[in-house]
Amino acid sequence: MASARVTGWPRSCPTCRTFPVAHYGILRAGGVVVPTNPLLMAREIAFTLRDSGPGRC
Repeated sequence: MASARVTGWPRSCPTCRTFPVAHYGILRAGGVVVPTNPLLMAREIAFTLRDSGPGRC
């Protein structure tokens, strides 16, 4: 089974109520969670995405 990497869903912050639900749902489905901080600069987010190699953003 192929795994997908998921990053940057709206309001992706660990303190949001939906984060744990989405996090474990993605893991349960066989995906890889790549959380991003919305306060990062564009170049930092670009590095994170390139480094993690997500299938879709």
